[in-house]
Amino acid sequence: MPLARLCAVGLVLGIISTLPGCQQIGAMDIRGSLESPEIRARGMGLFGPRAVCVRSLGVSDMWEVRSDIGECVMLRTVKYGEVPKGFVEREPAKPLVAGVTYHASANGSTGAIPNVPFRAYGAFIFQEGRWHRLDTQ
Repeated sequence: MPLARLCAVGLVLGIISTLPGCQQIGAMDIRGSLESPEIRARGMGLFGPRAVCVRSLGVSDMWEVRSDIGECVMLRTVKYGEVPKGFVEREPAKPLVAGVTYHASANGSTGAIPNVPFRAYGAFIFQEGRWHRLDTQ
């Protein structure tokens, strides 16, 4: 086997062997009112932010939903306290309070090629009538 072909095969096998260890770190966003905010987990696609396939999503110890069959579901936004289709509520929604730091998180997969595990996290506080992100993305 020529050296160039052997190197190419080695390179491809090396790349394939690293794929199972890949993971995409995404971003969380909270917008809207204190009483009924919209929560969004997003990944990065070729052309910018994109929806992801979510298995679970939660806000601190205030509310959590999970896929009812353990599979991920493509989600764009979720309204706090409203259980999305295909999900079950693991922790019923408690009222949010202004001035308190909340940690939002989601996990699932990118739902794209390559389909790799996805995680997102963000810390937020509601002050002066709107949500503010406390950590950097």
